[in-house]
Amino acid sequence: MIRMSPQNMVYADTEGNIGYRVIGSLPLRKKGTGNIIQNGEQVRRNWQGNIPNEDYPQIENPARGYIATANNKVVKDSSFDFNSTFAPGYRYENIVRMLGNKSDIDVEYFKQMQTDTHTILASKVQSLIKKYVKAESEMEQKAFNLVTRWDGYNRKEATAPSIYNIFYIRLFHQILADEIGEELASEYIVNRYISQERLFELLQKNSSFIDNQSTPYKESLGDVATSAFKETLQILEAQFESADIDTWQWGKIHQIKFDHVLGKSALLRPLVNYGPFPFEGDSETNNRARFYETKPPFIANLASAPRIIVKFDPHPVGYMMLITGENEYFLSPHNTDMTDAWLQHEYFSVEDEKVVYKTVIKPE
Repeated sequence: MIRMSPQNMVYADTEGNIGYRVIGSLPLRKKGTGNIIQNGEQVRRNWQGNIPNEDYPQIENPARGYIATANNKVVKDSSFDFNSTFAPGYRYENIVRMLGNKSDIDVEYFKQMQTDTHTILASKVQSLIKKYVKAESEMEQKAFNLVTRWDGYNRKEATAPSIYNIFYIRLFHQILADEIGEELASEYIVNRYISQERLFELLQKNSSFIDNQSTPYKESLGDVATSAFKETLQILEAQFESADIDTWQWGKIHQIKFDHVLGKSALLRPLVNYGPFPFEGDSETNNRARFYETKPPFIANLASAPRIIVKFDPHPVGYMMLITGENEYFLSPHNTDMTDAWLQHEYFSVEDEKVVYKTVIKPE
């Protein structure tokens, strides 16, 4: 058993076997779930070791021929309590969308998969806009048509992702802020592992949260959605200093940067920081680009850093790229030597590189 914080591990070998398993420590608790903080000086150890090995989430050689995981919930029911802060299932669904019923998968296709910017969540939000948003002005109608006809790909040069991503945030911010306050609403909305599906439940149940408590009349979801849509366009017009929707490109307000701890110094910042760079994707895309702001600019603070593809044909051949470089020393030429290639969706193959040093590990 590997004892560490739980991780998803996938496996493949030259015999054609594939497998998935959670590795790490899944506690067998005397009581409770561990979700509530307790005083360690007053409470005795609550673990009775780890859950039995055979009860760890795992699968081997599934009939469908592939395994997909994206930090989503992997078990429907269990007699054990697992941490409930798993990712919404949209990235998982997008991976399955690209794998399902496709037989001619090769390395190039996997490169497209890993750098894909499509979000399944888009259609859900587009349905809300179509049903509840009332576009009045010419600008609102143009934005409405643009985002509702959008194909769901968060490309850097596209403008619909700017409208879509801000509308999602401002809709739920308007719903929650009057009850729990501006700051807490912002913090809750951007923590999508916790909030995302709960927020959509509010809409499905026509929750009392939808009504704005600061007004004398009761707002409908249509009222709030229309107000959030108007606010979205106001934010974008102010951010870009232009009413021309065609200039509201996603990559201009959604960026990624690589800041060194020494970059807190204004003197050292130009020497040690790299970026920012326009970046595609969002929190729910394969090419992940999570951000924690509720108004632009949005800075991706988490991305899919290592991209790895292994082809068994018949011997393993690997293709990879790392988000920065192999050395974090800011004066090293290798500090950010992979960043530009990573941004351009390039890969390299270890097997194709010239061997300079070689280590062989043989199990006993």
